[in-house]
Amino acid sequence: MLESLILPVGEKDPLEPRSIMLGGWQEAMRIHGDRPEGLVAALDDQRLQDLVGKAIEMSVVSSSWRKQ
Repeated sequence: MLESLILPVGEKDPLEPRSIMLGGWQEAMRIHGDRPEGLVAALDDQRLQDLVGKAIEMSVVSSSWRKQ
C-alpha cells in the first residue's frame, strides 16, 4: 500500500500503529536499501515519513471511533 501511496489503515479493522511503522521501514529499505546511507536517506524521505505518520494517525482515529 505504501508503494502505491495508499494509507495502510486496514480493510475491516484498523491496523496496529506498530504494524504500520514496520511496513514503513520495509518500504524505506526497499526504496533506499539497508546500508547505513540508505537508512539515513529513509529518515530524510519526507514523502514516506508523512505517509506513515498520517496512516498511524488515521489508524488511531479509526480505532477510537470503533470503540464508541
